[in-house]
Amino acid sequence: MPYPAIRFREETEEIKKLREKEKGDWSKLTLDEKKKLYRHSFCLTLSEVEAPTGEWKIQLAVVLYTVGLALFFYGFARKNFFGPLPPTMSPEGKQATRDLEIKYKTNPIFGLASKFDYEKGDWKK
Repeated sequence: MPYPAIRFREETEEIKKLREKEKGDWSKLTLDEKKKLYRHSFCLTLSEVEAPTGEWKIQLAVVLYTVGLALFFYGFARKNFFGPLPPTMSPEGKQATRDLEIKYKTNPIFGLASKFDYEKGDWKK
């Protein structure tokens, strides 16, 4: 079913005269009269409907605020809830872990111990 002919503005004497003139040849209507007829029937033009509203700025602000809040809480939690790093995370601790893996021949087929020559006491070339 087509939409009913509902007008945006109320009927005035000026619009009634334009409606009568509209029934004839449209080339006799001036541009101003055509605009008045259009504004009588519709609230916005197509370009006004499709014009940017700037809503993306609000959405971007919300996203940046959320990211900032998440980073703040991450830094707060890291400072207050997590302890210091274990000693095995330092370079000396990593070297000690590698030495233990070599000493106990951990994963001798594919792991770190497979790359160490135990007879020479040095890494394989």
